[in-house]
This record gives sequence, C-alpha cells and structure tokens, in this order.
Amino acid sequence: MVYRLMSHKVNGEIISEVEFYIKLFLTLYVKFDMLYNTSKKNPSWVTASNFICLLNLPDLIREVGPLRNLREGGDMGEKILGFVKDEFHGFRTNWTKSLLDRIYSNLSMDKVLKTMHTDMQNKEPNKYHRYGRFHKYTSYLEVKLHLHENKILSIIQEGTTDFFIYLKDLRKFRIHVDYNQPSEKLCGLHYFSWVFEENEIDSSNMKDQNNCVRNCLLLPWQLHETQSRWHMYAIISDDWYTMIHDYKFVLPFMTSCP
Repeated sequence: MVYRLMSHKVNGEIISEVEFYIKLFLTLYVKFDMLYNTSKKNPSWVTASNFICLLNLPDLIREVGPLRNLREGGDMGEKILGFVKDEFHGFRTNWTKSLLDRIYSNLSMDKVLKTMHTDMQNKEPNKYHRYGRFHKYTSYLEVKLHLHENKILSIIQEGTTDFFIYLKDLRKFRIHVDYNQPSEKLCGLHYFSWVFEENEIDSSNMKDQNNCVRNCLLLPWQLHETQSRWHMYAIISDDWYTMIHDYKFVLPFMTSCP
C-alpha cells in the first residue's frame, strides 16, 4: 500500500491499486482488531481519523497527482507553526506580510548557513541566541583556505564600521573595506575590496558585551568560473540587507546578471 502511495508517477491503474490495497489493509486490520478487542461494538479504525483519511487518498491522487510531492516535513507543513509562534508579535498594520517576511528571511538564512557546515546543524531557527547564527572557524588557516578557494565567508558586524571573523575559541580577526580600491556592482550587489588583518583579538567576553549589530555573509565576486577577483566581496546581512557605500545597509535591488 505504502509503495503505491509513494509512487513517482500515477495513472488509472496505480490509483485503482491504491484503492484496492487501502481497502485490503483496513479489512485485515478489522479482522485483527476483532480478534483482540472483542468487547468493542464498532471497529476501532472507524474512530481513528488517520485510518478514515486513507479512504480519501485515491481521490486526492486523482486531483493533485503523486502524494510524495505533498511532503509536509520541515517548514513545508505543520511544523511551520513553531516558527510562526516565535515571530508573531500581535495584530498590527500589515502584520501578515511582516510576519511572513521575518519567517522566510530567517528560514532562508538558516538554510544558507547550514550548507556552510556551521555549529547550528541540529538547531531550529529562532531557538537560539543571535550569536549562534554564524560560522566560527577552527583556525585562521581555515579562513585563508576559504579566501584562496574564493568561498563564502561568515562574519559579524560590531558597530558601524567594525567587522570580524571569529574562531571557535572566540578569538577574532578584524576585516575592513579598502575604499582606496574601486568597487564594482553586479546583479544589484556592491562588491568591495576587503582587507583581512592577521592580528588576533581576544573576545572571550563577547557574549557579555552584547555588541553584535548583525551577522553577515561575504559573497565572492564570481562572474564566471575563470573571472573571480581577489578579495572582492559583497556583503549580505542575516536580514537580507546588503551594504552599499559608507557602510549603509539597504534592501538589494536585484538586476539581471551578464
């Protein structure tokens, strides 16, 4: 029954088989139930909504196609309510739009961070302190390797012009924009030349200082595979704002790429 319900493709024959095996399953369940629950007047499956809903599945397949495309795991089904409760702050003007903007901005950023093998792999969005939403590197050598391979980098903004890369032991390294170098604009994002300082700073009391402005990602310039530019990065914050000149953050206006 489950094998046919989870079929990639459906046709009249598959739907007929689904209907047959659902009824066969319920019939066998009734016989089993009557054998061990002789005191009940009605079959137990009649009072079990999940069993009754099985009878609706053939018609549902006829209407929407393969059921496997209706997966409700993660943020695609009922679990989304857990994220909604965390972000709901009352019925205000345009509360539905604001609520959905916050939810899907957070979910999108979490998915990006998880692809970077961060320490938050097993944590759910909005269930942890903001300091957990960035990648802490094992060593500065790892940072250099990411620079050499032109990979995305995770940084923290502390103050208007202060940006840092953090290690797992909470040492940090300052980075800053070199405004003496020309900037570029690509696909609506502003790319700047960044300077990576190698003098470490002890930040063991970081959480007590509570000076984090936003968590950010540095996106490397990558027009084509062979056209990367050394230390040219655009910056995206965890609320999906991008930095333009003079350290000002705005919502990006995306344009077509060459």
